Amino acid sequence: MRLLSCYIAGFGKFQNRAFDLSGKIVVFKEENGWGKTTLADFIKCMLYGMDAGRGKAVAANDRLRYEPWQGGAYGGSLVFSVAGKTYRVERSFGRTPAQDVGRVFDGNNLLSYEFGERAEFLGEKLFGVNAESYQRTVYVPQGEIPTDGLPEDLKGRLLALLSADGNGESGGAIARLDEAERALRAKRKPAKGKLDAIDEQLEILARQEQASENNLAKAKEIRGVAAGMETRMRALSEKLQSLRAAIEEKSRQNERAAKRETLRELELGAETSRQELQTLRAFFGATDPKTLNVTGLEQAVSEFYSTKERVEELERRCLDENLPAQDTSALETEAELCRQKVAEYEAAMRDDGVGKPVKPKTKTVIPPKRKSNFWILLIALFCATFGAIYCASKPAIGLTLLGIGALGLLFVFFRTLPRKIVKDAGENPVRTATDDVDLQLAIAYETAKTELNALLQKIQTARSDARRSQEELLSEREALRGKLAGLETGIRNFLGNFRFAELYDYRAAVTTLKANMSAIERAETDSADYERRLREFTADVPQGDGQFVGGGEYFQADMQTLKLESVATERELAELAEQRTLSIREAENFETAINPKDLLAQRAFLEEEKARLEKRYTAVRAAKELLLRAKENMASKYLEPVAKGSRAYLAILAADGEKTLRFTGEGAPVFEDYGGLREMAYYSKGSKELTGLCVRLALADAVFQKEPPPLILDDPFVNLDDEKTERAKALARKLAERYQILYFTCKEERKL
Repeated sequence: MRLLSCYIAGFGKFQNRAFDLSGKIVVFKEENGWGKTTLADFIKCMLYGMDAGRGKAVAANDRLRYEPWQGGAYGGSLVFSVAGKTYRVERSFGRTPAQDVGRVFDGNNLLSYEFGERAEFLGEKLFGVNAESYQRTVYVPQGEIPTDGLPEDLKGRLLALLSADGNGESGGAIARLDEAERALRAKRKPAKGKLDAIDEQLEILARQEQASENNLAKAKEIRGVAAGMETRMRALSEKLQSLRAAIEEKSRQNERAAKRETLRELELGAETSRQELQTLRAFFGATDPKTLNVTGLEQAVSEFYSTKERVEELERRCLDENLPAQDTSALETEAELCRQKVAEYEAAMRDDGVGKPVKPKTKTVIPPKRKSNFWILLIALFCATFGAIYCASKPAIGLTLLGIGALGLLFVFFRTLPRKIVKDAGENPVRTATDDVDLQLAIAYETAKTELNALLQKIQTARSDARRSQEELLSEREALRGKLAGLETGIRNFLGNFRFAELYDYRAAVTTLKANMSAIERAETDSADYERRLREFTADVPQGDGQFVGGGEYFQADMQTLKLESVATERELAELAEQRTLSIREAENFETAINPKDLLAQRAFLEEEKARLEKRYTAVRAAKELLLRAKENMASKYLEPVAKGSRAYLAILAADGEKTLRFTGEGAPVFEDYGGLREMAYYSKGSKELTGLCVRLALADAVFQKEPPPLILDDPFVNLDDEKTERAKALARKLAERYQILYFTCKEERKL
């Protein structure tokens, strides 16, 4: 077999790396830390896969140790040739073996299943040994090589080779005897032989017999407990009956008490209703409130208070009559100014040297008739008429309408009054310049005099209007006072039929009257309702409290306590009944679980079978012991090729190779030195590594006779001296004639 190439997608520190392995000697001379051991372990993992890796320490867990440092894919591929055919194995690894994926492709890039569906048998099919034996033969690591014996797999392979020569039949016989012995009596737990199974059954029978006795005792004990439960249940049943009787009687008593309390409330409500009704009837006296017309009273009271407000307003206006006087004084002041101006004009006219002033000629003008005067007069008369009508009932509206009518009449009067105007220049004779000055002075004089007369007329009119308004206000006030007295008399006569505590606010009296009318109707309804309910309750409510018929011991307890205790008693009684049922069922199970007669019959059968098998077991052990002795004698035969090859390699590598090398029955190398056999622990580290290397090479020669595998040498000469190193290098070159060699080193002087 020969390795051709490999590709590492991700394995430890390597990622996306390809290596050519096609030479007979492939040397990797790299510095420490490059990854030589990682590459060697990658090849082994491609051939045999990776173990479960359950160790927590990184050094002992390859699956954890070789996880890609940079992340990404975990695995790769390896190309090799065997028996003239080329194959490629691809593997990807996960956190557990269940996540691993392996496939083998042939030279045509087709899947090959001769090594298993997932390449799980690739190494065993190629080399005929498992992964442990592979590492103990063709994989030579750096440092001390174990020499503590051969794995069972290698022993079986060597014995098989010996059997192929006709000298190894005892190996199969020992295996069959060993299998027969294990079938009778297993060497390791939890495996079981027939005798182990019988012993276990006998132990079970012994426990069952003891359990049968214990079960009967437990059944008796449980039935005693169940009897105690029955006694307790009877006591609880009696207590529950007393509690239920007490609750029932207490309920009746509480119901009677509740009815009496309701009766007292009804009596109190009836008495309150009667007192309220008496008070209201005393208020109304002999008057029937149902026949009262409160609406008319409300209107009269409303009219009384509105009239009273109007009277108070008129009184205030009568007391405040200085306003017209103020208006007249202003006119008088203006008239006085006009008098002074007229006097000034008169003085100027007397002192004028031209002559006496010529009075301007005037003419009287009558305004033309207009249709609007008729309609304004008609509307004014209409407003004045309605104003006079409403003054009594609605003074504000009446006075407003009267004012509008008066203004309309005055407007029409002044609009139709004749007036004098000065003639224009066309009507006067032609005057001189002096005449024009006199004329202007005369016109100014006449104008001032006319303005004075108008002011005097206004003063006279204002004084006349003030006197007339005062008389009207006094007249209206007296009329309203009479009406107010009549309204108050009627209201007092009406309210005098009722018993008011105080009668000073007629509005409050009306409100009280209406409230009492509603209250007496409600009080009569409530009183009748209370009387009816009293008659109904009087027949149902008993006069005495009664006494308990049963449960006298719980007479003083209240209803809540009785109910809580009753519920607790019921729960306890139910729990006891359930426990009693379970106890009786458990006792029955204990009584019927195991039949002592059946146990005796089983014991007799098992003891008879055990005696027969023990005879057979003794015979098998005796035969096996004889064969083992024969095997010890054969050990020197099947290990002789290994010992011979090891001595040959030692003779090449070491000057003291003439020492006699032997092997124990377990395959551990020992030296015959100074008249005794010395284990490897007696020798130096270099000697042990050298011996281990020779033993591994000899094992590879003995085991792989047909298809030699590639040897992986991971710097195995690191502890050898210079002379032995050169001999070892020469030996490696010679081995390359038969094996493909992958050689790893970090030193130039150890490079092949």
